[in-house]
Amino acid sequence: MSLVIKTDCSDIDWCQAAEIYHRIRMGERSPDLLEQAFQHSLATCVVFQDNQLIALGRAISDGIYQAVLCDIAVRPDHQRQGYGKRIVSNLMEQLDVDNIILFTSPGQMPFYQQFGFHPLKAGMGWFRHPEERRQGKVID
Repeated sequence: MSLVIKTDCSDIDWCQAAEIYHRIRMGERSPDLLEQAFQHSLATCVVFQDNQLIALGRAISDGIYQAVLCDIAVRPDHQRQGYGKRIVSNLMEQLDVDNIILFTSPGQMPFYQQFGFHPLKAGMGWFRHPEERRQGKVID
């Protein structure tokens, strides 16, 4: 079993990446727009096993004060094997900022707490499609 962890966006099959997001119910993603999003991110991490894309994530940031972890995803058949931890750890190592925030589903909060993340008492968000966020239980 060959495991490769990359921090650049070269040689990625963005159709495979979009399929991962679809399979874990993170929404439909255009491969072209997904590629652009990753290329415009400050930090990226992509995991391949035997040349197959199995996990990925990214962070956007000003590089000084704030960063946001985004799009952390692991193929369903590879979940609970430590790949999500590798993605988050790798992204956090790439960031040298005062604050890192993220969106997650309520059931995933304990996963991020092991990295030192804390639930926020106050926060707000603007969403292009708020009805989808309500269905996903991201907002009330």
